[in-house]
Amino acid sequence: IETTYTFSILLLFLCFVEREERNMSSKGFVAKVVDWARISSRLPHSNLSEVTLVQEKYNAAMTRLSNLPEQQPAINWESYNKSISYEGFVEKQKDIYTSKKFTYPEDTASVAIAEDETAALNHAKLAIAAAEQNIAELEAQLAALNSEKPLDEVTINELLENKPEWRQKFRKEIEAGNWD
Repeated sequence: IETTYTFSILLLFLCFVEREERNMSSKGFVAKVVDWARISSRLPHSNLSEVTLVQEKYNAAMTRLSNLPEQQPAINWESYNKSISYEGFVEKQKDIYTSKKFTYPEDTASVAIAEDETAALNHAKLAIAAAEQNIAELEAQLAALNSEKPLDEVTINELLENKPEWRQKFRKEIEAGNWD
């Protein structure tokens, strides 16, 4: 898979992630619901196999996460005590293990990502508004051109009536003796 297409697919993936959230387990993992049909509809058909590959990897990862137990299985320290003959070793390891607290890292990036997303959406809305305004102006120009008489049917007098600035320019040139 070429890097540019993969990057494009991942970018579209991130753009079309739905805002619906659901808890996957007590660990507080939150998954986003992806609209794969919407992603596929925006890409050329030649990239559909790459989208399918990304979708399969995503679904496999989500399946593995959803199959994780709510609580981590308890360690059977008694079985280790029976199988390890070195006295006090298992107790020491148990004390070390119970003294450690494993917490998820604090989420420091979500706020910045949300701000970037908001800024990008605002920029996109402004670009859409400017494009729509440009389209309206171009459609008005096109309508004006379509409403005019074809050039092979227009007389010089009709042309000069529609363009009074040309009439004045031509008169000034004639009065000044400019025949270029």
